[in-house]
Amino acid sequence: MDLVNYGLHQKYEQLGKIGDSLSGMKDVIDWESLRPMVSDLYRNDTEKGGSPNFDPVFKMKALFLQSVYNLADEAMEKEMYNRIDFMKLPF
Repeated sequence: MDLVNYGLHQKYEQLGKIGDSLSGMKDVIDWESLRPMVSDLYRNDTEKGGSPNFDPVFKMKALFLQSVYNLADEAMEKEMYNRIDFMKLPF
């Protein structure tokens, strides 16, 4: 484990001790059950190439958080870089 991953691991543990409201979402929502419904909505597999696709379930989680916190696209992106609970998006 490198220094950055160690630091993130420590932060995640601290967050867990004080209460991470997002960590319980995996017990409430079966995110994987959404995969068949959303996997065909976005596809970038043309011969032109381009950036790799994000996982559709990851994108659903991000859209969920964006809706709950009433964030614009730019604000959501900023929060994903700044907030430790948003960095741990696979909640």
